[in-house]
Amino acid sequence: MVAQNVDSRPRLLVVEDDHILCEMLSVVLRAHGYATERARDGAAALQALELRRGNEPPFQLVLLDLRLPVLDGEKLLIYLQTHYADLPVIVTSGDPAALAAARTLGARVVIEKPLDFDALLALVDRHARVSAR
Repeated sequence: MVAQNVDSRPRLLVVEDDHILCEMLSVVLRAHGYATERARDGAAALQALELRRGNEPPFQLVLLDLRLPVLDGEKLLIYLQTHYADLPVIVTSGDPAALAAARTLGARVVIEKPLDFDALLALVDRHARVSAR
């Protein structure tokens, strides 16, 4: 299931299976000037990406948890790099080994959980604003 917020702000896709964290991230990001769509698993994230292909504004950034049901974050990361190479992705995980694996797969930006929201917002601001240009 994908929840949508429609407006003209930079649009982010938050892919996180923890319902409370997903909602918190969306609230914080919206409070800092972003529109968000939420996906609770990798398959829902793919659906959100495909719905936006071609006829709607693209996402400016994906915030991606690695441990997801249905389609895991590592597979989704590989898909994003193959089909959306210019789309910035910030990878999150509470597992340092998973973050190292994501770097090996080509992730450029990773942040360890528990999340430092100030650090996360700084990363989002830097990468989402650059891609929106």
